[in-house]
Amino acid sequence: MRRKDREVTDLGEIENIIEKAKVVHVGMIDGNVPYVVPMQYGYVFNEGKLTLYLHSAKEGRKIDIIKKNSRVFVELETDVAPISGGNIPCKYSSAYSSVMGEGTAEIVSDINEKIFGLECIMKTQTGRDFTVSEEMTSSVCVIKISVPHLTAKHRPSQTPNGGPQKDEAKIDFSENEKTKTEKGQSEERASKQTMYLLTFYQNGKETPVALFENIDEARKSLRSVPGYTMTEIKDGDFCDTSETLSPGKLPDYTEIKYNGNRIPLSRFMFPDPDDAEIIWREVPNMETANRGLANGCTRVDAYVINNEEVKAYIEKRERTYERAKIFLEQQGCEVDRSFFGSEDGEAIMYKKKDESDWHFLMHMDPSFVEETPDDEQDFERIIRENMQ
Repeated sequence: MRRKDREVTDLGEIENIIEKAKVVHVGMIDGNVPYVVPMQYGYVFNEGKLTLYLHSAKEGRKIDIIKKNSRVFVELETDVAPISGGNIPCKYSSAYSSVMGEGTAEIVSDINEKIFGLECIMKTQTGRDFTVSEEMTSSVCVIKISVPHLTAKHRPSQTPNGGPQKDEAKIDFSENEKTKTEKGQSEERASKQTMYLLTFYQNGKETPVALFENIDEARKSLRSVPGYTMTEIKDGDFCDTSETLSPGKLPDYTEIKYNGNRIPLSRFMFPDPDDAEIIWREVPNMETANRGLANGCTRVDAYVINNEEVKAYIEKRERTYERAKIFLEQQGCEVDRSFFGSEDGEAIMYKKKDESDWHFLMHMDPSFVEETPDDEQDFERIIRENMQ
């Protein structure tokens, strides 16, 4: 793995990613043609070995492929969110947590394992325990994927970074020169509506250090700290700035000096010898009066919504859910919500009268909020079309 600073090795953290993601992308080879399909899953994770259970119709392209070639590659991700670059396009990027690995797929024939696999899927997807009968297994195919070795990566949400990463080059830290990018950032932040929290991230643990109004001046103060490195990673017109601190190069005691203030810094702050990633978290500055709504975005379920739109978005989201719930209950259905925080977000589930199985209706994602018609007849038509 090239970006060792983003590698996740702690098994607990890896399982947390697997638990949250909810959707796995399974790559297969159909003859000479690659084929990838996203699927919901259940899992067992034991001593670094992952077993996935997927359910499917008994016939279809993926079933045909697996019978001919059992080798697959799996990838899943969660905590995906944009990293803003302000007015600088090449500074945009994305936060994420991901797991991937090569594996072997097989069609499960043993009834007891089919039951176990389906119960795993329901537990992973809903957080609830379900009892699956032998009769329920008769209409579906259960696929088992064994992944003996995994790799995992994590990039937390932070202040402007972004773009594909290839050629690495050290940045010149001349005190008398600023790049055009730095000047643009300084001008953009002159209003000081946002402050920047300096955070050290190492092996899944974050240590907040100090809050700054001017990120460029704060970075200048870090350049005198032993072990501090800023790396610019370029790919064509795109660039990504990465900052790290090497605990092994720190003395027993030193200080970050800024604006007449001093912050203690020591190698004893870091329990591991691995480089700590430096993250600048954007925090709204609430000290200046009468600025109104803070700039930025707010996470709503699995999606990041502009602060100016959050209130209206949530209100319409909940109002649309209530409309769907009322209509489904009029059809004699029981209604519930599930998958909150999953990759595709919370979903509406329903169960028909005298049936034991729950059915998926739709995700409560931005298209659910923005594209749902106000006309009641059109709305009911859409609900009917999505019912099984």
